[in-house]
Amino acid sequence: MACVGEDENIQFVHHSQRNHRAGHKVGDWTYEMDKANQITLRYWISEFGSIEEPLSNPPCITTLDQRSDLQDLLSKHVHILKAKVSDVNG
Repeated sequence: MACVGEDENIQFVHHSQRNHRAGHKVGDWTYEMDKANQITLRYWISEFGSIEEPLSNPPCITTLDQRSDLQDLLSKHVHILKAKVSDVNG
């Protein structure tokens, strides 16, 4: 996440799936991972409301090619989320 965030000039912070009292600020970017290898990227529009972009994470990454593929997948979904944020912000 750090590499993709750096490439996109975004600082992602880990968000716990069960944390409903996170105290996020408008403009925070977070990510969370669940036990089913799902990653959810979020842009916070209020303390408790966010725009999200889910993606499935491969269960096992052992090669440089798989790592590169994951980084490309994350980058693609960050762009999708940025477009959603742009649509909301006008």
